[in-house]
Amino acid sequence: MKPASADIAAVIFLWPFSILYFLIYQLRRAGYRSGLFKTQKSRLPVICVGNLSAGGTGKSPFCIMLAGELSTAGFKPAILSRGYKRADGKGSEITVISDWQKILAAPAESGDEPFLMAQKLLGRAIVLVGKNRARAAEMAAAAGADVVIMDDGFQHWKLSRNLDIVLLDGKRPLGNGWLLPAGRLREPAPALKRADIIIATRSGDHGGCQSIERLVKKYHLSQPVLYCDHRAVRLKPLSDQPMSGAIKPANDNKLLLFSGIARPGSFQNSIKALGYEISDHIIFGDHHSYDRSDLERISRSAGDCDAVITTEKDAVKLPVGWNPGKPLLALEIEIAFHPESGKEKLIETIKEAIR
Repeated sequence: MKPASADIAAVIFLWPFSILYFLIYQLRRAGYRSGLFKTQKSRLPVICVGNLSAGGTGKSPFCIMLAGELSTAGFKPAILSRGYKRADGKGSEITVISDWQKILAAPAESGDEPFLMAQKLLGRAIVLVGKNRARAAEMAAAAGADVVIMDDGFQHWKLSRNLDIVLLDGKRPLGNGWLLPAGRLREPAPALKRADIIIATRSGDHGGCQSIERLVKKYHLSQPVLYCDHRAVRLKPLSDQPMSGAIKPANDNKLLLFSGIARPGSFQNSIKALGYEISDHIIFGDHHSYDRSDLERISRSAGDCDAVITTEKDAVKLPVGWNPGKPLLALEIEIAFHPESGKEKLIETIKEAIR
């Protein structure tokens, strides 16, 4: 973690750019409010899942959970994503990542998160990526979808939506409180009033979310607030490397972690919560693409460890068959709502909004 003095120095240097960002944001918002910029309406109902900050609130696991629940309820959902950091430079094109039967694109042309969603939801939902969400929604309708989940779309005002769901980090919902680039906020906190439902992720027990409760009171938010966590499900084997024994907490296994996600500390805490001992954690930037030198570095670091662990999001970008010399596993996580939050009521509210 950076020392506080380094954070303060960064804010002092970057705050003028945050002011510029705010002015551009205000002009863009005013353009949509005045009708200068047109909002398009899809023939399908649209559920928007977004946040105020740049990454790290768990939108992908939430979208996977939501699409799965809608599929179980008899809907045919399509997830629309921008496909951030697609390696092939096709950001302006619409790419169908998966249909109802198979995956049609590689991680490089999908983006790591859309590809992971396509993997987890194969046969239950389709996934499309591209900047033009309105056109992607029409393509989804033509492919047989009957409801759209717009991933990371709270600031995408070009496509009208039936329901706005905003995810906030349960512990630090506003980060340092600054807009990009001095902070992580894409919009000022009062923008939360546009949301229909607020989800506090990584919230621990309900009583541990005083920061969310203070936020609700400060900005007079009247929407339902639901609390959930990212729950570790299992360590999923990715390689054929034989294990000398079971990878279990009781065996005092030393694990090497590597990740390229927005909040690596959350990944590390999930492993610790399972009772494992962490030997080292190699941290790359969010959405990092792994090259040969990265893989060699990981393999060298794995020497004294019992296993190498990464995230599912990182796993989709690894070369097929890559072997670091030790058992390679990925941590599977899922969204788990607190009992008092009423997940069933959330799903019913969403169903009502799209009928």
